[in-house]
Amino acid sequence: MKFERRKLASEIARRMQTGQPVAHEVAAYLIDSGKTSELNSLLRDVTDIRCDQSAIIELTATSAFPLSSEQISEIESLVKKRYPTVKQVVIHNELNPDVIGGISLSLPGASLDLTIRAKLNKLRTLTA
Repeated sequence: MKFERRKLASEIARRMQTGQPVAHEVAAYLIDSGKTSELNSLLRDVTDIRCDQSAIIELTATSAFPLSSEQISEIESLVKKRYPTVKQVVIHNELNPDVIGGISLSLPGASLDLTIRAKLNKLRTLTA
């Protein structure tokens, strides 16, 4: 049977919309079919489909410290400007002490790195 990632992503998004748990089934399917390397692409597809179909967008915000409610509101506002049809923004805050300061946002098909490390790296390349 041919592996159709986009079709599987559509089914996952549909089940998530109805509140059905899918993680174990998806993991088992990817392992059985030898397609575990497709997981990241599959998750990106699911995120894109959810954004298109249900006006929900998920993103990962990586920071050294937990986000404040003000920061969350700013991120939601920024995302809604970029994606005007989005009604709900789901933010997964990943803590990473290597960030030092600032924030990095990973959205479907886009990223925004506002970390101090990124700014220092840019400065280093400009002065080298």
